[in-house]
Amino acid sequence: MKAAEETRWYGYIAVSLLSGLRTEEVRALRWEHVHLDDGPETVSHIDVWRAERAGGDVKTPKSRRSLRLPDLCVEALRKQDHGGVRQHGRHASAVWHTCGVDSASSASGQAYMDGGRQGS
Repeated sequence: MKAAEETRWYGYIAVSLLSGLRTEEVRALRWEHVHLDDGPETVSHIDVWRAERAGGDVKTPKSRRSLRLPDLCVEALRKQDHGGVRQHGRHASAVWHTCGVDSASSASGQAYMDGGRQGS
């Protein structure tokens, strides 16, 4: 993680390693589902409502959940939002659009969106 700290991948790597999300859930993350302790009594968390799978839904109904974010993830996501996406109302945009990791640009994402598997 230290090696990635000054790269555009830092947030993606931190959330992937520390949050407990599945890879397809991390790739599908949108700013509207990220809550970074914006109030005095708010706990930083991610709402996991979608995944990069056929139909865009999570693996099972019980997979739809909210997860508390470790402090390192909060710091990494604040860095990721350097363009102020959350403050400018573009909440539906992909968290990882600056990394090139989203369902529209990744080969594995396109395969899942098409209902197939990568390499099929």
